[in-house]
Amino acid sequence: MSLVDQGGEPSTIKMARLRQSLTGTALEAIRGLGVTEPEYNEAKDILQSKFGGERRKLQAYMDQIEKMPPLKSADVQSFERFADLVRIAVVKLQAEGRGGELGDGTLHSLLVKKLADSQVESYSRWLREHKKDKSVLTLRDWLKEEVRVRVEAVEMAHGIKAEPVGGAADGGKRGDRGRGSRSFFGENGNFGKETPFLRSKPPCAYCKGNHGVWSCRRFQNLGVKERWNTVNTRI
Repeated sequence: MSLVDQGGEPSTIKMARLRQSLTGTALEAIRGLGVTEPEYNEAKDILQSKFGGERRKLQAYMDQIEKMPPLKSADVQSFERFADLVRIAVVKLQAEGRGGELGDGTLHSLLVKKLADSQVESYSRWLREHKKDKSVLTLRDWLKEEVRVRVEAVEMAHGIKAEPVGGAADGGKRGDRGRGSRSFFGENGNFGKETPFLRSKPPCAYCKGNHGVWSCRRFQNLGVKERWNTVNTRI
């Protein structure tokens, strides 16, 4: 609406741009219309009535949550995505004046059922420690805190994942989607979707020994400049 509809282009261009932006049933809904100004306005009305509105956007988020498979305790990425969907759904329910659904009701039960057993235990313990009642709002608050803790734990264990720069930086394995880029804390920063904590300790990024670089004697004996140069070449 801001980039095209409110611009000064003729209706023929606006209609062409609108059609380029649509697929599936939305495109089919306006296929029979021409490019005149009245037909362009009719196309907007059809799309708004069939697909627009905050209610439909909210329902789309709720459908995403409902269709999500149950979470696994080690799947950090899915846990983050779930937390994001919950936070968005809360904001949209509040905007729609449906705050009554954010208590300990049907929605809260649906969301809790998506959690793994260990996550439910952690949530229950958090409620007791903070002396809070069960609700969608308290679940959202716990998810925010839990995501932060989990991300920090993964980064402490395996380093911050860095994007490869140039062809040599990724060791010629750019096509291997299963591998993460090299990090300062080990050869491979990738912790995988299902196993965020590696089964074995990553080798030292400096001497390849069976320890982290933070406890490497050889690395500690280097001068500040040498250590800094080592870090730059390892990341």
